[in-house]
Amino acid sequence: MVGLIVIGILLVVLEANKSNDIVKALLDAAEFLVGPFKDVFKPDGAKAKVAVNYGLAAVIYAIVGGLIAKLLRR
Repeated sequence: MVGLIVIGILLVVLEANKSNDIVKALLDAAEFLVGPFKDVFKPDGAKAKVAVNYGLAAVIYAIVGGLIAKLLRR
């Protein structure tokens, strides 16, 4: 999940062609995962907004995923 969100950030920041089917699918998947975090922060600029909010989602998913993995190892 974290990797998909990071790919979404990179595609937006690097201005990937959104009409490309692969890019669109990756961005749609990342946007679905980021749903609850989409408008937590509202910095100026679309790229900054995506980078900050998607980055927050990636960090939260990484922490929660790490905790779940730790609990399952017990």
